[in-house]
Amino acid sequence: MNNQYAAPAANLDQQPSEVFAVIYSALGFYLVKYSRAISRLLADGTSKSMESALQHQQKFWRLAGVIALVFLVMFVLGIAAAVLIPMLMSAR
Repeated sequence: MNNQYAAPAANLDQQPSEVFAVIYSALGFYLVKYSRAISRLLADGTSKSMESALQHQQKFWRLAGVIALVFLVMFVLGIAAAVLIPMLMSAR
């Protein structure tokens, strides 16, 4: 017997991988920009190159912090749901 709902469930296995690929690509984008700015700094040694490198690094860490906070909030909500849902179901 074929289950018509089995195919979409198999697709859910790949979605977290795609989300993490996008996240790591965004973080990698900032690191590549930082690397190029550091290369320019080593080549010319100007303060403008240093400012550019630090700005790219700041953007990287800001994005990394936001992503970490989002995952932390999701983690806390998941734990709260895992505790509260069974309690509410047993209260019926």
